[in-house]
Amino acid sequence: MFNKHPDDRKLVDLSIFGGEPFPPRDSSGDVVFSDEAGTPREPARVPSVEPPTARTVDGNDQPAVGQAMCQSLAFLLVDKAIQSAMDVVTHSASITPRSETWKSPRAATGRPQPVQLLNARLSAHDGCQSDAPFALYPQQVVVPAKGHAFFEIAYTTPKGITEPVDHVGFVLGYMSIAKELERVGFNIIRPTGFDLEPVRLDVTAKALPVFLHVETDEDDTALFTVCSSDLIQPDGHDKDVLVTAKLTLRNKTLMNQRFKLQTVAPFHVISTAPLKGEELALESSAVLKIKLGFTLTRALLDEHLSSAETRSDGQRLIRLPADLNIVYTDSDAVQQVPFTAQVLLPDLALSTSDLDFGTVRVGQTRFLQLILRNKSLAKSFWSLSIEELHGQQQTAQSEPVLSFKPDSGQLEPCLTEKSVAVAVVTVGVTAHMEGHYEARLAVRGRAGELMQTVCVDARGCHDERHEAVLDV
Repeated sequence: MFNKHPDDRKLVDLSIFGGEPFPPRDSSGDVVFSDEAGTPREPARVPSVEPPTARTVDGNDQPAVGQAMCQSLAFLLVDKAIQSAMDVVTHSASITPRSETWKSPRAATGRPQPVQLLNARLSAHDGCQSDAPFALYPQQVVVPAKGHAFFEIAYTTPKGITEPVDHVGFVLGYMSIAKELERVGFNIIRPTGFDLEPVRLDVTAKALPVFLHVETDEDDTALFTVCSSDLIQPDGHDKDVLVTAKLTLRNKTLMNQRFKLQTVAPFHVISTAPLKGEELALESSAVLKIKLGFTLTRALLDEHLSSAETRSDGQRLIRLPADLNIVYTDSDAVQQVPFTAQVLLPDLALSTSDLDFGTVRVGQTRFLQLILRNKSLAKSFWSLSIEELHGQQQTAQSEPVLSFKPDSGQLEPCLTEKSVAVAVVTVGVTAHMEGHYEARLAVRGRAGELMQTVCVDARGCHDERHEAVLDV
């Protein structure tokens, strides 16, 4: 049995063998030896013993002389066989085919001729001999006169195939005359074995990856969708969020499939139906429903917040790609089912980034409004604080220079274009002394919002012309 490989660059094959090229074999494939009378006997069993040694004068063991001579003779015979094969290649033009000059070993003297110990054969390389993925059973058959015999060629799909693979091979059948014909006095003059053109049978096979058909309830690859604000509970504390999704595995092949489901955190297989366990089985045309889970934690949100992106509609989100690996037990192939979990982030927008109060008379307070909007699909938990304040500081008994109300709140998600959530913050500046007041307010969120800043500018003065009749 031979396999053909497209990247095989060998040109010739040199084969060295001892004894008969095709000795008779029994049903188990073992060589059957016969004595001079032609009676089959069991092959000689060579016991596993230490090589013979000879004792030297100083008491040390060394290999026996006979063993060394046998090893030298074997190497010499191999060298002669290789040299003979090279001579055949060098003088191939003057070699007469054996099929024209072949004679029976008994024809000349009437007695069996000496049998060569080693034979060398040089032939054109057409394939690599192997018993995989094709295998031949049995490797030797007896075809009676005007009869027939059967043999079987088996193909075993290699493991780990993830794409279609073509396998090409061929079988060479060499015919030999039965030894019994020589013992009854027949004068056989036809070539056999390597001297006869072999019978060739080409075989091909195409291995296809056997994968399950995966169906999801979602139209896009975003199998999981969760809002970052879901982490915040009504009492203000954080709690991990678990979302689930259903997958349907359908076996459209003609064979039963055994497999395992594997994924990595924060994704995990929650349950399988109707079977549970590490290894699952799915018969042909059967369906298996499984449930996958995704757990969002505060640590996971903080870790991937820097990789947030913005969709074409303006929605900020975090994408977490992953694979569900279906590992097939019989073939070791791995089917990867890609999916994505997306975490929607709230996005705050301010009506202005600068609040200029102008000139404020000392002792008075002027107010301006700051409007916060949430145009995202996630709820926002915002808070307002003073980031920087420069200018005259108030005393312990006086009112603060900068005040705002409310200082925190919640903004519901924007589910439609017209339902934009809005929060109005009233910011006031109180001038205690003449001078310039500068401050910077920061708007932060707890669910991954980008920090927004507002610059505040005001000037204190005693001039009555700047006295406000109505605070605006």
